[in-house]
Amino acid sequence: MTTGCTSLKEYQSRKASRLALANYLQQNNAKMYGTYWCVACNGQKKWFGKEAFSKITYIECDPAGEKAQPEICRKLNITSFPTWEINGKFSCVGGCSLPKLAEIAGYTGPSDF
Repeated sequence: MTTGCTSLKEYQSRKASRLALANYLQQNNAKMYGTYWCVACNGQKKWFGKEAFSKITYIECDPAGEKAQPEICRKLNITSFPTWEINGKFSCVGGCSLPKLAEIAGYTGPSDF
């Protein structure tokens, strides 16, 4: 019988991979545009985990959100959330998996997300 739990080693490997991807995105000036109420945005944050997501440049588009920057979102005509800006191009509109995000960004590091 299995419980659905992973081993500590697997957990640490996945956490390290998510952190490596987040660091890569940060170093390459990737940005995630979203809103505090967006379910898909919150899903993206959860997939990274708190520590890794803290490395991501996140732009809050709703004026009611914390550290809101709606003027940036309006200027860039961002109307769907989340929207990722990677390598100067907008992608993953509505969110995407971490492997897909890594592929789009050109990330080639550890990928046991």
